[in-house]
Amino acid sequence: MNYYILDCFDSGDDNTETDAGIDREWYDHTYWDGAWMHHPPSLPMRGEFDPGREWDTVGVGIPRALYLGAFSTFFRKDLLDAVLEAGVDNLDYYPAVLKDFRRPGNIEIHDYFAVNVLGLVYCLDQKKSEMMGLTDEDETVFSDGVAKAYIDPRKTDGLLMFRLGEACNAIVVHERVKRSIEAHKIPRIIFYGPGEWAG
Repeated sequence: MNYYILDCFDSGDDNTETDAGIDREWYDHTYWDGAWMHHPPSLPMRGEFDPGREWDTVGVGIPRALYLGAFSTFFRKDLLDAVLEAGVDNLDYYPAVLKDFRRPGNIEIHDYFAVNVLGLVYCLDQKKSEMMGLTDEDETVFSDGVAKAYIDPRKTDGLLMFRLGEACNAIVVHERVKRSIEAHKIPRIIFYGPGEWAG
């Protein structure tokens, strides 16, 4: 039983994130904790979409399938479909409209969902994983992220998708989810294997 950390790259670029400006109600929810939203949002959820770089060369006007911004997580519909088909049942998701200010006419993109991944699981293999350490004024070493992530399947309770407790910006997927996404042939999706992800 293998697990992977999910990400998506811009074409010919590193993993530049979108930090979309979301309605205040999304900011008020600490979605990083893997819990339900505190209050039902008004729909559709709206964001100001900016891919952070020039439009990719795969096709003009085709943004990424996944955005992991500081205050938002967006799945394009094809990615959400693939995840649900794999049997993932712990997602809290809402229709989203993203307005792109980088293109003429401030185009609105409607085939996205704001996705809240329910479940925060502390499951790193502590013997294999490496943590990033910082030292404070008292020379005390403390963790400031993960340098190499190794998931211990025995700690996951068999979940198909969840946020990593030790680094909640990471979305972890089961091999079954990986296969479903690959079958949908969604471009530029990245799966980090054991020891490959840092964050």
